[in-house]
Amino acid sequence: SYRFASDDPGITASINRSLQDKIDEIQVSVLDFGANPDGSTDNVSAFETAFTELFRNPNDRYKKVLYIPNGEYVFASDLEIPSNAIIKGETRDNTTFKIDGNSIKFITSTGLNVFDFDSSNRPVDIEISNLTIERTIGQLDLTGLADSKFENIKFIGNHIFGDTVSNIITEPAAVFWSNTLLGTRVNNITIKNCLFENNSVAFKCNQLQEFDTTIYLENNRFFQSDTAIYINGVENQGNFWQVNDCQFEEIAGQAFRSTEGIGTKIQRCKFSNCGNGTNTAETPTSSFILFGQSRDNVVVDCS
Repeated sequence: SYRFASDDPGITASINRSLQDKIDEIQVSVLDFGANPDGSTDNVSAFETAFTELFRNPNDRYKKVLYIPNGEYVFASDLEIPSNAIIKGETRDNTTFKIDGNSIKFITSTGLNVFDFDSSNRPVDIEISNLTIERTIGQLDLTGLADSKFENIKFIGNHIFGDTVSNIITEPAAVFWSNTLLGTRVNNITIKNCLFENNSVAFKCNQLQEFDTTIYLENNRFFQSDTAIYINGVENQGNFWQVNDCQFEEIAGQAFRSTEGIGTKIQRCKFSNCGNGTNTAETPTSSFILFGQSRDNVVVDCS
């Protein structure tokens, strides 16, 4: 058995507990469910087993932080993460999700996927931090997700600076979502302290109806992309996005581009060599911030 501070006479009121209970309380690792970070083993089954046992468990006692030790985790198909998941890597640069052409998607605590989401049953309250996602055309697909946070994640693509994007509408982005209905809109999402490097498009949102969404992008760095942030929308949709304290460097086209929408605020951001294609600053090729609807969108205190 185990008792807190059992060898300290100043602590007399702690109680005996089983050592198993104490160890389970400290930390749950994805290795406990059979994951193998060897860079070649497919880890989809092990991760989804961990998600089911922890975050879809009706017993709240087991809804713990899932710890991902350093290593390279290969995913040979799409990975589905349920509501209430809290996933934390050991170190950002050494805990790697290698998704390549597959995507990371989100489901409900009851296992429903995007085709069955509704306003009362969709993925919510997810936190992911401290890891690297390596991709080719795979995406972190937030479709249907709300009230969630992504922090200290590195998104590494295979885009070579200067490569052309023939059709931004169909080009896969590192982070993507599609909004079709008000009740399942992606909303109240925070992306903080993340690095987007060598992704042709870092962020892309497709919205098909007029309604409001709120997204917070804070202290992120976008490096060597064709387009950093792209919103494809409809007239008068509320893009209540706050892009704060971000850095955009070597963005061949737009650092921010929305086809329609109002309410965006870009503040305290730094733009270096954006909108120049592969040219120098003396010969730019495009606007590096482009609002398709010229109303109630602001750029404040930027350089």
